[in-house]
Order: sequence, then C-alpha cells, then structure tokens
Amino acid sequence: MKTFITLRKLFREIAILQSLAGDRLRAALPTNLTEQQFNLLSHLINTENGPETPAQLAHVFQVSRPAMTQLLQRMQRRHQVTLNPTAADGRARLVEITKEGRTAYERVFSALEADFKRLAQPFTGGELDALVAALGTLRRVIESDQEAETARYEP
Repeated sequence: MKTFITLRKLFREIAILQSLAGDRLRAALPTNLTEQQFNLLSHLINTENGPETPAQLAHVFQVSRPAMTQLLQRMQRRHQVTLNPTAADGRARLVEITKEGRTAYERVFSALEADFKRLAQPFTGGELDALVAALGTLRRVIESDQEAETARYEP
C-alpha cells in the first residue's frame, strides 16, 4: 500500500513538473517554432530508433497520420526535417532532422541555460544523475507496458 501511495505522489509531482517545464519551454521557444515542432525535433535527436516513417511518428506522438503529415510538411518548408525515400520501397519515406532543425533545437536550450543553472543549484551531480536514471527506468517500464497493450489489440 505504501508503494501505491508513493507512486501516486510521484505521478502528481511529474504532472506538476510537466506543467512548469512546459511553461518555461514555451517562453523560450522562438515565434516560428511551436511546442509540437520542438517536441518532434527533440524526438528525432534523442531517439535510439533511427530514422522513422511518418506513420511511426504519428503512433509515437499519438496523433493521426494526416496531422503528422501536416506537421512534417510545415517543418520541411522550414528545412528542419527531410523526408527521404527508403531503399526498399520508393513510396515509403523516412523522416530525418536537418542541420537547420538541430540548430533550432539547440537555440531553445541556449535560451534555457540560465534556468538550468538555477535549477541545478540544490543538487549534486550524482543526485541529478540518480534522478535521471530513476525516471528513465520508470519511463521504460511504462513504455514496455504500452507496447504490450498495443500488441494485444493489433491483428
């Protein structure tokens, strides 16, 4: 029972942090970059999946394929991503981030640098590393559960 209560508290703290972090992120975004576009750039930079199709990205972001296609077209016009044909099937496309996309992503973190320094002050490097590791473990457990749940419903 104590674990259940602790997890409820943890999820409450994560929800509050998500809201506060989102506020800081939106304040740091340039006017020509939406939060959704930034999140996609972040995914493309940080994913270990390699290049993905628009359909795969729609699934990851839990949006419709047409919505992802529109987002990618806007980002293509800004030269932040490219859609390249696959070797196996010329109709299928793989999304890749461009140099301009990486630059846009890094500019946001440059704008947040002072905030990050302030946020890190109460922690030692080891404490931050442990926090990142623990949250990464929790994320992987949740992702694994979601993948298992999705597989149950796919033909």
